[in-house]
Amino acid sequence: MPLYKNINLYVIFLNTIFAVAGVSLIVPDLPVIARHFEVPPEHIGWIISALTLPGVLFVLLFGVLADRFGRKALMVPSLALFGAAGGAAYWVDDYSTLTALRFVQGIGSAILPSMSTMLIGDLFEEKDRLKVMGLNSAVLSVGTAFFPFIGGLMATVDWRTPFLAFWAALPAAALIMVYFKEPAIKKPDGMMKYLRDSAGHILKKSTVLALATGMAVFILLYGGILTYLPLYMDRRFGMSAYEVGLYIAAASFATAWFAPFAHRMERRMGARMMFIAGFVLFAVSFFSILGVSEKQWMLAPILVFGAAMGVTVPLLQSIVTGLAPHEHRGVLVSTLAMLIRLGQTVGPMLLALFVLGGSLSPVFAACGVAALAFIFVLAVWGKILQEEKPPQEAL
Repeated sequence: MPLYKNINLYVIFLNTIFAVAGVSLIVPDLPVIARHFEVPPEHIGWIISALTLPGVLFVLLFGVLADRFGRKALMVPSLALFGAAGGAAYWVDDYSTLTALRFVQGIGSAILPSMSTMLIGDLFEEKDRLKVMGLNSAVLSVGTAFFPFIGGLMATVDWRTPFLAFWAALPAAALIMVYFKEPAIKKPDGMMKYLRDSAGHILKKSTVLALATGMAVFILLYGGILTYLPLYMDRRFGMSAYEVGLYIAAASFATAWFAPFAHRMERRMGARMMFIAGFVLFAVSFFSILGVSEKQWMLAPILVFGAAMGVTVPLLQSIVTGLAPHEHRGVLVSTLAMLIRLGQTVGPMLLALFVLGGSLSPVFAACGVAALAFIFVLAVWGKILQEEKPPQEAL
């Protein structure tokens, strides 16, 4: 059956859209929220970190539950909680309460990104998997492009308005409950054996390097681009929330352009060289930000960053889904999601250390240096990503 006729493919895409909405919709709103609550730049990152922290705390548990009880049993209530808590933020006017609601919303969103990856691994064979990962990354990127645009537009009305959009997750959860045809999965025989075997897959050298790569990518994204670049553009060029949203959206359009071709690039370059190329683009992007003197030229490094995401993320997800058999895929993908969430959470806080004397420029220099350091790591050890073959599927 052609991919476009598979209804479950569209369920994956719908889940992916909401998986990125929690951050992308709010990013252009950060300067507006900061001014409304008189929050300093080093503290505004908590609006992002409060949403991502539950992913660090709970996603591994949720991955185990998804392996034991099925994907649908986790996805539907997660979407419902995400929508209800996110939408409720519209009625608060206290920064602490807003942060608390974002944490509750984060519990709902914790499993959503890894759920799409699990389902792609469950539903598609290896020959189609990277292609579908690329399509899913393109959908994700369209979402991350669309939501900053809409979020910035809504934030021009009031800082609360973007939170109304999260109510849409409630009917989406109902649609998935009715129409999603869950794939049959082999349930683990016993919890102790399941945990031992899962630990063995997670501790493989190739898995450790893939997981570290994912964490590094999302530290750069959430710390450098989604938290501090909007503040930098606001301060340096006086850009409105609407303009910030448009510029940040450009990165996602670049990702959407490159991601569907990831499977072709991987065949020609190999995993190690493809990851190295991605981190070269990350470094170029961050160092270029420091050289921009007029706001219209800021588009160039943002597009380069988006291209780097399109090169690295689909390959990363495809590698991880192939490193464990079907009955352990949930916990392995959730381990990646946990480390990605850790990167998303610590990224804004870690890079806050480089906000020196109120200047944001050292943040981007630090990100560029970090990207160069990871190029060295991949050059030395990246070959293991190609040498270790994924295990046979246990269906």
